Amino acid sequence: MIYRFAEFEIDRAAYRLTRQGEAVRLEPRVFDLLVYLLEHRSRVIAKDELFAEVWQGQAVTDSVLTRAVYELRSALGDDSKQPRYLATVHGRGYRFVGEVREGVGDANPSPTPEADETPPPARPEALPSSRPSGRPRWTLWAGIGALSLLVGLAAAQLLRDPGTATSRADSAPEPERDRTTRLALLPFTTTTDDANRDLLSLSMTDLLWARLSAQPGLHVPMPDYGGGRELSSESIAAYLRDLGAEAAVTGRLAPIGAEPRARLTVELYRVDPQRGVQTLTLGGYDLPHLEDDADLAFFTRVREAIAANVIEQLGGAFSFTTGDGSSPSDPEAFRLYLEARSRLLDLTCGDREWVVNLLDRSIERDPNFGLAWLALGFAHYSQLWSCGREAEFALQALAAAERALEVSPEMSHALFLQTCVLTDLGRTEEAWQRLQGSSVRRSPQTLVARAYVLRHAGLLDLAANHVRDALELDPLVFEELGEVPLTLLYRGEYDTFLAYLPGLDSPYNLFYRGLTERLRNRPQVARELLEPAFRLNPNDLFARYSSSLLALLEGDRDAAGDIVRQVVHQRRTLAAAGGELTFKEAQLLAAAGDQRGAVEQLELAVDQGFFCSPCMASDPLLTNLTGNDAFRLAVQRAEERRARFVEATGAGSSLIPAP
Repeated sequence: MIYRFAEFEIDRAAYRLTRQGEAVRLEPRVFDLLVYLLEHRSRVIAKDELFAEVWQGQAVTDSVLTRAVYELRSALGDDSKQPRYLATVHGRGYRFVGEVREGVGDANPSPTPEADETPPPARPEALPSSRPSGRPRWTLWAGIGALSLLVGLAAAQLLRDPGTATSRADSAPEPERDRTTRLALLPFTTTTDDANRDLLSLSMTDLLWARLSAQPGLHVPMPDYGGGRELSSESIAAYLRDLGAEAAVTGRLAPIGAEPRARLTVELYRVDPQRGVQTLTLGGYDLPHLEDDADLAFFTRVREAIAANVIEQLGGAFSFTTGDGSSPSDPEAFRLYLEARSRLLDLTCGDREWVVNLLDRSIERDPNFGLAWLALGFAHYSQLWSCGREAEFALQALAAAERALEVSPEMSHALFLQTCVLTDLGRTEEAWQRLQGSSVRRSPQTLVARAYVLRHAGLLDLAANHVRDALELDPLVFEELGEVPLTLLYRGEYDTFLAYLPGLDSPYNLFYRGLTERLRNRPQVARELLEPAFRLNPNDLFARYSSSLLALLEGDRDAAGDIVRQVVHQRRTLAAAGGELTFKEAQLLAAAGDQRGAVEQLELAVDQGFFCSPCMASDPLLTNLTGNDAFRLAVQRAEERRARFVEATGAGSSLIPAP
């Protein structure tokens, strides 16, 4: 069946969407969504029906559907506010509203589809499970994200940049995109409940990810170690389709009698357009329990053999190098690192010293262990953002990130951390120059880092370009980093923001979910999200911001203002860094009716490196400052600082009009 609407044509049999004869790339699941909506365009389709028919009843969340709808609208050039094709019927579901013509053929066939536009493969055997559901997620950066790694504040219908009809051509030149292979790495599983084999499984997965993700031409998203995002499909084929990956690696550990060893069997799954998913066994390996240096050396050699075998089977021409910083040289250093990293998810303002001590001991035994340096940097940085501590913690985080880059120059997560810390210290131009001059290859993490600097500088359109590029490369990059796409929130793109907001229950995420619902005029939903935040961690800054916002929702402006003023006093006493946190306090104070306090925080935010003048000019929480001369001067200072940034860096120069 052929469906035609406007300048589009969709051929279900050929699994192809074209626009005026040119192929339009869609992820397979998004293509299925479009077909189902077209076939049932006479009625509104409820979410539950879409989950049942398009996702075949798989256990997926609302955010998965929201993300698919967003990607479909982006591909069609549709607008959710004035839809031409796909309309949202609030509280009910979605409906295709465009005028559709049906046919069975085409007198002017479209070009032959590319290889990656072929029909989806048949479903093979069931997908191996990741890890027991109750185990905490061991993803370093998602754990730090739960402790408020990065922050900002929302705004609705933000003032666009002057001359804001920007395109990708307006941004700083990007290197031409290389052809990359996306590889999914599923955590290795164990056949029995044994602490030693659990450690082996996590260790091998962790080190193999670090090794493979550093290879040019290969993109390997951070594995989900269980307890966080649920696997979104029941088969390898569906999983690869959902992730947009071309291959997946997984393995199983089994005991070897009563010996302190385990047998690791590794498999590679590849998508073949003609034959579906192929399964290749990459070999079996006997692993020791990491009790001494010889065990660790053997363990690392096995890791190298697996990585080389994966690359060979994928057909890539990669050369492995030594000393990449992901391989520890001391088993005790590795054990200390793993123990510390397992606690990063639950790190609070009171137990930082315990984690830092473990990492210091790990680094003392192995000074060139890059992953330990990176974990140490995030442990220091979390104190700045979740606890409102002094700028000294930011300097310690910066030193750790720079050491990680020194021993492992291609570590994109270390560059991401370095960029964030420099920006939060007010060294915004330096952060941008470091990014521009870095040898780290283009990755989702570096694109998010660029967006971080640009949104602080108020270049929201350019920041949004980088956010979308990052999501195109890796739809789960924000979940991996524990970051939230605040640029989208500043631009009032609430649905998209929520779709990519990590699903962790932390004060940080609860605050942003609650704030977004408040901006969407859903106060009861906002209350339900904000109420548990303070109970989770009373000392967390975002728990206290949540309490202030909750008081505002209850109509108690005095209480809301008192809570924020206490935070302001604490951070000023400690000379804490972080201009975006200061901006947040300005917004809450303004909403509480404290105009003088709000303007003082806005001025301080500019001094601290957050000079997003479009954010200040039209933020909904700052509306009662309109007409205030001091507020107008604060916005003018931000705009002048923004112009100096553009002059110094050249970023977004085409968007800033001449004085």
